[in-house]
Amino acid sequence: MRIQARLAKDRALAAKGLEARGFKVRTHRDGMVTVLPPQGEDRGFYIPSAVLSNAQLSIEESESGGGRTKSGRARIVASPSGKPLWPFSRPHQVGDCESSAYFSARELVTVDLDREKKTVEIAARILTVFEKTARIEKIVLWAGDPKTMPATFDRFGAAVKAAQVKAGCYHCTHIHYAAASRRKAAAVPKTEERAAAPAAKAERKSRKKDKAA
Repeated sequence: MRIQARLAKDRALAAKGLEARGFKVRTHRDGMVTVLPPQGEDRGFYIPSAVLSNAQLSIEESESGGGRTKSGRARIVASPSGKPLWPFSRPHQVGDCESSAYFSARELVTVDLDREKKTVEIAARILTVFEKTARIEKIVLWAGDPKTMPATFDRFGAAVKAAQVKAGCYHCTHIHYAAASRRKAAAVPKTEERAAAPAAKAERKSRKKDKAA
């Protein structure tokens, strides 16, 4: 899981400055993209000044996993409302059970399923920024046997089902959960997205209160 910085097409000078400092900047349809360097375990990602003033930050994560002879694991990426996202990149060649699609969003949800243990974890991934450090905060929304998932998390039902299928897909090399088009992925109302993560927000508030106490 990484943090990427997107620069608009008219920020070419800033992109050249980043390249001069050793950053790899790749051209994208909407502009240019680079990845922030990690500062070490649990220390977040460093944000250069050129990125702070010129770029939009987002979390980058991939769908991965597949089935083996006696086991299987899968990671599915979804929006906070459980809807599929549009992948910004798909590898030309995919190895067995490796990343099959890459997604990017300020907030997203990962669904991790272990077929052998019969467990699933649904976790919100939220990007936070403080001064020149960015972090990806993980908040577990629910974990347990998929068969006992509370109705509160029904919006993630399709993503969990996709994870179950992918975990059983022998040596999987293709995508199991993604929007049919970029337009459909962008069509999810913002009000729905805001209302989709109340558990995550409540958990963050609870943590802040605990720290204050």
